[in-house]
Amino acid sequence: MLTSFFLLRCFDWRFAKTFTCLLVFLFPFLIMNARAEAPVAGSVESWTALEDLTAGMVLAPDGSLLALENYSGELSRLRLGPSHEILSIETVLTGLVDPIAIVRSEAGDLYIAEREPGRIWLWRNGELSLWAEGLEDISSIRLDGEGNVWAAEMAAGEISLIDGKKKKKEGKYKKLEYPSDFLLLEDRIVYIEMVDRSEKRGRITVEDLEEDSNQGGNQGDPPGLAKPRTSEMLINPTRLCLDPDDSEAVLVSVRNESSNQAGLRAGGAVLRFDLALEEEPEIVESNLFGPTDLIAADDGFYVMEEQAEKISFVNWENEKTVIWDGLGQPNRLALVDGGAGGVLAADQLPEVRLRRIIEQRIGENWLGEDFGADPVSGAAAGKDLAYLSFLSLGSIYTISDEEPAELFSEEVFAPNRIRRDGSGDLWILDPLMKEIVRLSDRGDLKNRYPFISNQMVNFDLEIEGEEVHLYGLDEQTSKIVKYDFGKSRFFQFRNLPNTKSDMNRCFVRVPSRGFFVAQNDEEGTMLWIDDDGSESTIARNALDVVDMAWDGFEKLYVLSQRGWLRSTVMQFGDVKPAETATPIRIDTPTPTETPTPTETPTPSHTPTWTPTWTPEVIASETATPVQIDTPTATPTVTATPTVTTTPIPPTATETPAPTATPTPTATQVDTAVGDWILYE
Repeated sequence: MLTSFFLLRCFDWRFAKTFTCLLVFLFPFLIMNARAEAPVAGSVESWTALEDLTAGMVLAPDGSLLALENYSGELSRLRLGPSHEILSIETVLTGLVDPIAIVRSEAGDLYIAEREPGRIWLWRNGELSLWAEGLEDISSIRLDGEGNVWAAEMAAGEISLIDGKKKKKEGKYKKLEYPSDFLLLEDRIVYIEMVDRSEKRGRITVEDLEEDSNQGGNQGDPPGLAKPRTSEMLINPTRLCLDPDDSEAVLVSVRNESSNQAGLRAGGAVLRFDLALEEEPEIVESNLFGPTDLIAADDGFYVMEEQAEKISFVNWENEKTVIWDGLGQPNRLALVDGGAGGVLAADQLPEVRLRRIIEQRIGENWLGEDFGADPVSGAAAGKDLAYLSFLSLGSIYTISDEEPAELFSEEVFAPNRIRRDGSGDLWILDPLMKEIVRLSDRGDLKNRYPFISNQMVNFDLEIEGEEVHLYGLDEQTSKIVKYDFGKSRFFQFRNLPNTKSDMNRCFVRVPSRGFFVAQNDEEGTMLWIDDDGSESTIARNALDVVDMAWDGFEKLYVLSQRGWLRSTVMQFGDVKPAETATPIRIDTPTPTETPTPTETPTPSHTPTWTPTWTPEVIASETATPVQIDTPTATPTVTATPTVTTTPIPPTATETPAPTATPTPTATQVDTAVGDWILYE
């Protein structure tokens, strides 16, 4: 019995020893598995009612303007007043993928083309159906009056006819050089080509059509009766429309005026060509930034500017009315009172501006003409004013919506990004002198923190009581670094995955948790780098991010050079994403009011940078949300999506609330769109 007890005790000891050794061996793996979970994106708020205007406009029968928003995949209606001012903006259709062109038939049907997927949708009597697919790199679509749709395929270099009954595609004009648009006249076709991607050439062609050209043509040969007439007195043409006052003339939007035109600076313009193409074109409107779509009206024409995120109306007396003025190549943001007081956004087109955005209302420009074309390189917001740095001027200014700009400091040689701590001190990145400079709230120099990297492109602060932690993003070594105040140097804190991009990365610190990092790669990868060293991809399609901010509680603000600003609730731990998003409709104000947004249901998850969950997409304010599949690989449409939506109202007195019941099978909404700018 004593022997049995002794053996049992030895067994217990050996077991305990073995278990202890096993625990020590597995401890690192247990810790790894117990690491903090990556944050989950919840509700998404768009800070502008329209964003990413690339191409695609059409007038509705009631006089409202329908505009495609390329990146968010939406179709919005702009209700206009008698002077072409905006009365309201509402989203009428969502869930599109890379929409690039829209046309309306005489019966009121809408045809919408998606560029990258190569699809054409038909919206008829409130129902959306897939009309055609299998096209390549669509740049424009037109109707021929016989139920057929014609499409320009830019990369393929073709203008094709899709039969309205058989849905059979037939190439009519081949071996073209990047055709961007065309017009079908009664007996002629007019088409424009970019010729190449150098943005230094262009061509317009007028060609007679055979009588049966809509029924077919010779394989590979243009079906012309006479030799085509061409002109290359234009550069980088994008869209064209018929002159309503002269059936023998067309208006063409170009990215640059022809070098043959003297007296005009390089930039976008609208030209008028006589169809005989025997004379130099007339300049109708100039000083445009990336003009694309044109819509002719009896009293003038509408023009969309892609780079400036602008829609304007120009009458025949050359009087211009700006209808929508969004963020034109924005580059910096600053939160006012942590976002509760809105967001300050600096952009560069059509001029250098700083504007305050509150509830989708974009305010007036705070900057005067004193700064010229010098872009804002850094921005921070105080209680009642903003701090702006101008790298090219070597100066930092204070400014508010009521007071003009005043010089704050010239202590920093080449001031770039700015951060403001809780005491009111300013921290400024100087990439040329390779230091971060700390100034008091009065502009006095407090300290300089040098670094040795040639590419310290960003930095952020973490405030814990009176203690400050300083982090930097070193693009040269692909690392996040942290400053050691005791040793007066930066040291490696976290590694970042390498990326191939012409654009610097952007990051923001979440105190005591980690970092959000926009990789600015082709996929638009948004990373979460946890303090435990783990790395997670939390989103795709965060493309061309130029600035980010954390509100200190739950919201991540992301600004893209493409003209969008969005905030996303980031939830840490086992918290499910919120089910609703901030609406993007603007109610109709009185004639003297600035449009003011009110809450209406919108897509639950249609973020500009699209998180990796499966989003819900609805058509408009009273629609029922329906799940949209989001496959992990390139999807194949296996069923025809059906969306029922209230059609565009026939009269201006009606204000219907569109509804929708989409039942798509495989409409992908979070696939990255390559080369998102159609003409650049």
